[in-house]
Amino acid sequence: MRLMNGLMGMFLFLLSMGCSQTEKGIHEEPVAPRMNQETVVPDKGLVSFKALTEKPVLKKRVEPQYPESALEQKLEGRVILKGTIREDGNVYDILVVSSSGVGEMDRRAIDAFRQFEFIPGKVNGVPVRVHIVVPFHFRVQKHPS
Repeated sequence: MRLMNGLMGMFLFLLSMGCSQTEKGIHEEPVAPRMNQETVVPDKGLVSFKALTEKPVLKKRVEPQYPESALEQKLEGRVILKGTIREDGNVYDILVVSSSGVGEMDRRAIDAFRQFEFIPGKVNGVPVRVHIVVPFHFRVQKHPS
């Protein structure tokens, strides 16, 4: 009886993992994730990145302009932003995850991120909303003397 329960448990596990048993053994079969309550964030209709069957593809990246005042003072920094790639491939709802400590750098990074364009992520061929996190680095170029 224990053996039967063990085999049945293994079968159900393999079935849930998208695997099947053949004459030559067990192999994985591609299984597209199903849209369920865990896949979609109810308040904004967002899909988790892991649930995507097609990841977003960057079509256009815009580098932020270095703020003149920061450049003159040789200030450097890193800004980490989080945004939502919508079904149209544009970025909205941008938040600063980690500030550079220089407000103008943060604003320039946001302005640049807003201009990014993506081929949107998809679940089973349908474009969906997904969050993305992007770092921006501001470094003063050192010229040889």
